[in-house]
Amino acid sequence: MEAGTSRAWPARLAVAALVVAAAAPAARADDAAYLGVGTLHWKYTEAGGPTRADATGISVRAGTHLNDYLGFGAEIGSGGTATLRTGLGGDSKLRLQYLASLYAVGTAPLARVDLYARVGIATAQFKPSAGLAGYDTFNGYTAGAGAEVRLTGGLFAGGEVVRYIHGGVVDVTTSSIFARYRFE
Repeated sequence: MEAGTSRAWPARLAVAALVVAAAAPAARADDAAYLGVGTLHWKYTEAGGPTRADATGISVRAGTHLNDYLGFGAEIGSGGTATLRTGLGGDSKLRLQYLASLYAVGTAPLARVDLYARVGIATAQFKPSAGLAGYDTFNGYTAGAGAEVRLTGGLFAGGEVVRYIHGGVVDVTTSSIFARYRFE
């Protein structure tokens, strides 16, 4: 398995998180911060080949809405071990060590349902089983869409699909079901 291994991406992600955190106090007084937790079903497929794996882990997300239409967030996820099916009879295990992303989100608020799209940057690391050497680290961009329903007050439930784009070696797609609380 090949993958980009740039060590600069975690540093870039940390700098971007600090910029978002520093900008938060300067935002309007009616901003609404949120915190959520959910499942993270991930699917790993090598480009041009039969190698694939999928499993379910957990994710935590936090962010702020600058207004009804624009916000920023961060998500970190981990977990899930899957059988890496190579199609060549050499199946092994693959574990998601971490997946982290920073993103901007555009929202179309409806009565009790919000539809949204998100774009951002991300890094992820997968660990193959003992029979395969090293870690596979992927750095790149994310794009996704989702919907959430207001259950009561600031409590929401939702789902989304996100694609991680990093240069074509491996395709990583996640789907999540989550609950989050919006502090209004």
